[in-house]
Amino acid sequence: MSMSIVSAQHTLTCPFDNSNGSAARAVGDALVSAMKAILKEYDVALVTVAERGLRAVVQVHNGSAACPTCGRLSWRVSSRYWRSVADVTGTGMHVELKVYARRFRCQNPACSQRVFAERLPDIPAWARRSNRITSLLAATALANGGLPGRRIARLYGLNYSRHTLLRATRQVTMEECKTVRVLGVDDYAYRRGVNYGTLLYSHDEHRVIDLLPERSAELLAAWLMAHPGVEVISRDRGGIYAQGAREGAPQAIQVADRFHLMQNLGDVLERIAQKGIRLEPEHAPEIDPSTDPSESQPPPTPSRAELTKAARERRQSRQDDILDLHRQGMSIRTIAATLHLGRPTIRRYLARLPDNTRPRQPSICDPYKAYLQQRWDSGVHNGHQLYQEIKARGYTGSESGLRHYLGSCREHMPRDAHAAHGSSKKPSKPEVISPRAFRRLVVRNLRTAAEDALLDRIVASDPLLATSVTLAHHFAAAIRSHDVNAFDAWLDGATKDGGPGWRPFVEGLRRDIAAVHNAITLSWSQGPVEGSIHRLKLIKRAMYGRGGTDLLRRRVIFHLPD
Repeated sequence: MSMSIVSAQHTLTCPFDNSNGSAARAVGDALVSAMKAILKEYDVALVTVAERGLRAVVQVHNGSAACPTCGRLSWRVSSRYWRSVADVTGTGMHVELKVYARRFRCQNPACSQRVFAERLPDIPAWARRSNRITSLLAATALANGGLPGRRIARLYGLNYSRHTLLRATRQVTMEECKTVRVLGVDDYAYRRGVNYGTLLYSHDEHRVIDLLPERSAELLAAWLMAHPGVEVISRDRGGIYAQGAREGAPQAIQVADRFHLMQNLGDVLERIAQKGIRLEPEHAPEIDPSTDPSESQPPPTPSRAELTKAARERRQSRQDDILDLHRQGMSIRTIAATLHLGRPTIRRYLARLPDNTRPRQPSICDPYKAYLQQRWDSGVHNGHQLYQEIKARGYTGSESGLRHYLGSCREHMPRDAHAAHGSSKKPSKPEVISPRAFRRLVVRNLRTAAEDALLDRIVASDPLLATSVTLAHHFAAAIRSHDVNAFDAWLDGATKDGGPGWRPFVEGLRRDIAAVHNAITLSWSQGPVEGSIHRLKLIKRAMYGRGGTDLLRRRVIFHLPD
């Protein structure tokens, strides 16, 4: 038995008839049952397997429809038409809906709209895809971006462009934030040094709930007034957010961030050492006269003449071995195998004379050899000076040639004499510690033995630096131990002994003393907020600067349910 829905333009016939057999009917019944479970608002008349997924013929089972203009129900059907809508199943399979839709006549005589099309469940007016597909495309684009989301959507048979996915992100309604009890506030850069925004993080829900387009106290205060119920506000040390929190939520407890407190401490240390710290080099340890100097000193490096002589002896020994084997009647192949050398090497050695020395070629400097030897023995080892002297005596060669000639003299000269006649060793330069290195060295909690020794040298070099290091260590200890009394005692000591470099930092802590005390005693911090800002930077850079602030806000706020 076949079933059909007929119109003036389309005829769709069910393929599951008696001729297809019981197996085909079973498959058809299973598909129809599955689609009925998904499309509960429709009457499923027919389901077929299409190229991209499934094709279902459906119609709305309600007998009436409300006029979109006046809202009055109507039962009078004016006409019918076919409407194609893309949909998706719960498993991600693509479904094409052929909706047999109706047009109704409005029953209200005063209504300006005479005929209207019925509104389909889960399908917006004039839309070619259902809300399920739009939500899926929007979630894919918000989580991955336009182009990566398009590639993922194609795996589910959703062949849409990246522009369609980005438009879908603006068609879905973002979830409004609920009442926030613990709020984290921090700034982020649209463009560093130019314009900044404000990120709002809910410590209760562990997610970003909003992005404000500016970094201002007025905007934060307005948001807090529109969202009452905030009890705790975690923020950095900036005065903008402190003022906005006081104006928008005066009942909330403000908590300064411990990381930013340590960061402000590092800034103070950098200002104190802004010109760098110069440390005199450490003196070499004295040698005990009772010990043998040769035991503690490394062996001397051989000179160039010694290395040349050793290489010449190795070559001469190899040539003697080759000649001995050759006189015994061995072939070149046998000699090469015995000495582990190549046959071309054997031939080259056999072509040479037994004595591998060559007569020395005369030099243009030979006429001045006695004079140069005399000047060299008297302590004149400067090549340029010797060149000027023999040039006045008629030398016509170049200065580089003379330097090459004098090289043999330098090679054979004793090392102690060379050190005595040469330039004296330059004094060691003072070690310079940069302000940033000084900051890392003092603020770091765990230091190596070498770093402790360097810090001790810094403390011993300047009383002001010693005081600053002591104050920094006491401040860090009070923060890490969550000891408010120790912190208050540190404030008094820093006011008395800190000097001008510490005064702005101490005064700022006193102005924000309540938030600093809360930072020491309470567990809330800006760690999750900083992590969300890092995620925002990754999203912003992945968009290559082509996405607007609205898309950035939606992608940062968007989160998939667990």
